[in-house]
Amino acid sequence: MALACRLGLAVGPAQVLTPADWGWGDPAAVERGIIFAEVTPADKYQIVRLLQAADHQVAVTGDGVNDAPALQAADVGIALYGGTDVAKMAADLVLLDDDLGVIVAAVREGRRLFRVLQHYLLYTLAGNLASVLVVAVASLLLDFLPLLPAQVLLLNLLTDLPMLALATDRVDPAEVTRPLRWHLRLVVEPGLALGLLNAVAALALLRLLRGAPPPVIQTAWFLFLGLTGLLLLLVVRSRAPLWRTPAPSGPLLGAMGLAVGVLVGVAAYPPLGRLFGLVPLAPAHLLMIGGLSLLFLLTAEGLKRAPWPPVGSSERPVGGP
Repeated sequence: MALACRLGLAVGPAQVLTPADWGWGDPAAVERGIIFAEVTPADKYQIVRLLQAADHQVAVTGDGVNDAPALQAADVGIALYGGTDVAKMAADLVLLDDDLGVIVAAVREGRRLFRVLQHYLLYTLAGNLASVLVVAVASLLLDFLPLLPAQVLLLNLLTDLPMLALATDRVDPAEVTRPLRWHLRLVVEPGLALGLLNAVAALALLRLLRGAPPPVIQTAWFLFLGLTGLLLLLVVRSRAPLWRTPAPSGPLLGAMGLAVGVLVGVAAYPPLGRLFGLVPLAPAHLLMIGGLSLLFLLTAEGLKRAPWPPVGSSERPVGGP
C-alpha cells in the first residue's frame, strides 16, 4: 500500500485483495481491487478471466514464465524487454525497455487519439448532413443553384484543411482520465442533431434573404456555411463549454485562421470573388450572417451537452465498474 500511495493511487484496505476474496469466482469482488497480493500464476489467470467476465478490457504486464497464462488470456499482454522468451511469445506487445512509464504514456496517447477520432467523425457527420440537407431543400425552393460548383469546391477545401490538422489537437484532460468504449450513438445522435441545427440555421438565412438577387444569396450562403463549419469544429472538440475547452493545437489554429482568411478574402475582394461567383454584401446581410452564426454557436453549445451516450454503456472510471 505504501508503494501504491507513492505512485499516486488512492488505495484503501478494502481494495487490497488476496485469492480468498474471490475464491468463489465473484467478478464483483475482483472489480473493487487495486492491489492483488499472495497470487499464484493460476490466480493471475483467474483475475484476468473474472475481470473479462465483468465486461472489462484487461491488460497484463509480466516478464516471467509464470506470467505467460495471464499474458495470453489478457486482451493486451505486455512483456518487458528483459523478460523470458516464454513471456514475450505469450504477449501481444514487447516493450523496447523496462520502463513501465511507457505504458502510461501509451494509454494516455491512445485515449487522446480515440477522442480525436470521435471528434472527427462527429464533425464530418454533422457537416456533411447539413450540406446535403440545405442544398437539397434549397434546390427545391429556388429556381437557381443555391451554391455554384466552384463555391462548393472551395468550401470543401476550406473545411477539410482544419480537419487534417485535427489529428494534432489537444483534448480535454478530463476526457483522457476515463477509458471510452466505442458506441455508435456517441457519434450518430449528436452528429444528427448538430447537422439538423446547422441546416435549419442555413434555411433560416435563406428565408431572411428572400427576394435578394441570386449572387447575393449564393455569397451569403457561402460565408454562412463556411463560418458555421468552422464554429462546428470548435463545438465538437469537447463536451465541456467552449470557454473551458483547451486551446486548439498550433497546426489546428493555423489551419482555421487560414480558412477564415480565405473565406473573408474571397468575399471581400471583388477581383478574387468574381472567380467564384461571389459579390460584395450589404452591411444588413453581414449582420444577418453574424447574428445567425452566433445563435447557431450558442445553441450548438447547449445541444452538445445533452446526455447522448446510452446510460451505463460507454464510459467508466478507471478501476471502477
